[in-house]
Amino acid sequence: VSQSRYAGPRNLGVKKANGSLVAFLDVDDIWHPQKLELQSITIAKCKTPFCSTGMVDFYNEKQVVFKNIKQIELKRISYLSQIIKFQTPTSSVLCEKELLMRHPFIEDMRYKAREDLECWLQCLSDINVSIKINNILTFYRISKNQISKSKSKMVMTHFFVQNNLKCKGN
Repeated sequence: VSQSRYAGPRNLGVKKANGSLVAFLDVDDIWHPQKLELQSITIAKCKTPFCSTGMVDFYNEKQVVFKNIKQIELKRISYLSQIIKFQTPTSSVLCEKELLMRHPFIEDMRYKAREDLECWLQCLSDINVSIKINNILTFYRISKNQISKSKSKMVMTHFFVQNNLKCKGN
């Protein structure tokens, strides 16, 4: 089976990372300037190895507005809530390297555009809940050539991931 063009580089980046935390930023996405700082504080305060953020779509940079974040709103993401509604965009994640080393992205093309969902579910199976900062700290660029544009393919791959999970309790 051929390899995903996303999973391999992500796994290599995790393996080569020098720090204890790893963040992902897809080339076409944008982070709020306070994102990593707020996530680092949240990880330490909540004693969690995994933190994601709110995200909003945009078509061009003029739509991206960085509001000063004075107060953060936190939400717990469980394994079940993640299966029901994907709530963890890859560019929004800050995670302990050790957790990602235990649950690498699957480098199989059958998981294309959903290798992140599978990885996050494996992580949640291990740690039970992650923390999400609901504030908008990640901006997701919408373009006509996106993998995620084909909703039917995304749904089919989503079901494939669910049917092939090897997590606790499955």
